[in-house]
Parts: sequence; C-alpha cells; structure tokens
Amino acid sequence: KAVNVQNVRVIRLAMCHLGYCYEMGLGVNQDYTKAAECYTKSIELGNVAANRFLGTLYAKGRGVPMDLDTAVKYWIKAGEYGEEGAVRQLIKYYTNKKLNDKVKYWEQKLNVIIDEKKRDL
Repeated sequence: KAVNVQNVRVIRLAMCHLGYCYEMGLGVNQDYTKAAECYTKSIELGNVAANRFLGTLYAKGRGVPMDLDTAVKYWIKAGEYGEEGAVRQLIKYYTNKKLNDKVKYWEQKLNVIIDEKKRDL
C-alpha cells in the first residue's frame, strides 16, 4: 500500500509536538518516557528537530538513561541538517569540554544558518 507523503509529514510533526507536550506537561501529565517515545517515532519518520529534543532528554537523563555521548550523537544529527538549537547545544557542550576545533566548526555552521535565515526574510 502506498504511503501518502503528506500524511507522513503531518504525523512526524505531530509526534514531535506531542513529545514536547509530554516533556513540558502541556495539556497532559508530564511524562519524559512518553516524550522520548514520541521524539523517537518522529525521528523514524524523518523529523530532524526531534533529534535535538531527544538529545536533550539523554543529556538530562529524563525518560531515558543519562548518556551525554548519545545526546551528542542526536545533536550532531540535527546540527548537520541545520537545526539551530542543536548547533547551539553542541557549541555549549564542546566549549565546556574545551574542544576548540569542534567549537569553531559548529560556530561556523551556526553563522551559515543565521545568514540563511537573514536571506529568507
């Protein structure tokens, strides 16, 4: 059976928003495990931004085991696709680790993202 591409787009975005609602307790009981499940499903459907949110849950150990290596992997996935929040997380993370080459790389990536936003205005 053919999958309707528009439906997939709507579902992956909805799953990310639902994950955020569970993470923040917006209209539902706060549940980090359900948030992680929703973000994971959204990622499986192709949502880039959900990588940042899931990475943050791993960084804080909310609903998933605390695991900074896994958090960084998710942030990198999102950052490589130009997700600004993930890039900012990576800059902060690598600055704290004093990994200046990586800080420089992500700062350059952030500048490209910001320049593209300015052009789109």
